[in-house]
Amino acid sequence: MARAFLGQIDRLLAAVRAAVDSGDAEALRRAAHAVKGSAANFDAAPTVAAAAELEQIGRSGDPSTAGAVLARLEAETARLVSALREFGGLPTCAS
Repeated sequence: MARAFLGQIDRLLAAVRAAVDSGDAEALRRAAHAVKGSAANFDAAPTVAAAAELEQIGRSGDPSTAGAVLARLEAETARLVSALREFGGLPTCAS
């Protein structure tokens, strides 16, 4: 499961970033939901919370406030990725 997460998280975060950059609320909702579901498999509450907040921002239809939350999601996701690699003995490269 960790390998699958590591193999897709860069793509998922890129989709969240693209949605925030383009102001596409629906794409933000969908992309954040995908990150939230993936992180929930590891009981990663801070990552899940940031993704859920972004999902809600997308649902609101106004992604203009998403920048700070995106930064928090990226930081929490980096911590999760690091922990998965450290504790799982996984390679440092996601692929």
